[in-house]
Amino acid sequence: MSIPDPGIYTPEQASMDTYHNEWDIIGRSALRQLDEGVPADLKRYLARKVEPTAAMNVGTAFGLALLEPEEFSRRVIERPAFSGPQAPEEFRGKGARERIAEWKEAHRDYIQLAPDEWAWVAAAVATTKRTPAYQRLMSTTHKIEHSIVWDDADTGLRVKARPDLWLPDVGCTADLKVTSGALTDRELGSYVVSYYAHLQGAMCMRGLIANGKPFRAHHLIFVSRAGDTPLCRVVTMKIDEATQDPSWLELGEAQFDALLAEYAACVRADQWEDYGDRGTVLPVPAYAASKRLTYQERAEKAQEAAEEAA
Repeated sequence: MSIPDPGIYTPEQASMDTYHNEWDIIGRSALRQLDEGVPADLKRYLARKVEPTAAMNVGTAFGLALLEPEEFSRRVIERPAFSGPQAPEEFRGKGARERIAEWKEAHRDYIQLAPDEWAWVAAAVATTKRTPAYQRLMSTTHKIEHSIVWDDADTGLRVKARPDLWLPDVGCTADLKVTSGALTDRELGSYVVSYYAHLQGAMCMRGLIANGKPFRAHHLIFVSRAGDTPLCRVVTMKIDEATQDPSWLELGEAQFDALLAEYAACVRADQWEDYGDRGTVLPVPAYAASKRLTYQERAEKAQEAAEEAA
């Protein structure tokens, strides 16, 4: 593991694997572990190698096809149908299992997409490129997957962030987001909170400013897999939003400051609380607690019905 100096690194200087698995500094994904679990979860996360899931592979393939088509052709391959009526003859009948395993092994260095995933990526790229908000965003100079490293002023800890896009001329960053849900305000609001997209935006802002670069906004380029055809929506996050108090980035900043302070305390004391260190009280979730009045009302109605029957 290594600790990079503060700065902004190109993909050639820091690959995705280097960023996730070789740099021994804190990032958004690790802070998310601390927020959702206990400090020991964070320590376990930092000790393991990040392996992509099937959903992550589709997202990565989409990003490559949209932003780096030449890299897409080198790294992504369509996987044949291994079963059903569309399966080629070579993957049918006796010995098919062995031939399927051989194909997968021969292409293990590729991101393998099923035929329906391959078709969706092509359709999603076409939809995104037709979206006016995306076209406006990409009309200026943009840099792909640059890693931002800086020292946090409050804790002294070195931190990292890696937006999908950095638009230095206009002081913006952007991330591509593939969602299985709709693109409504409610669905996307839930997505942002669940996947800490606002925390990522706030960290990009802090990192660019710490490196002496301007920052105006963080954009989320959402593409939905729900429905028959992909849909695209671009969401913009700014510190000052007239209709929002707090704004998404203000909320992300508050979250970042709190989580990084907690992480710093763990590092200084070298104490990583685990589940076994906690008490046996399990907090009642707010959604469950709110049902108490409903149950009380049901009990009262049942009692009234019983009295009337008597």
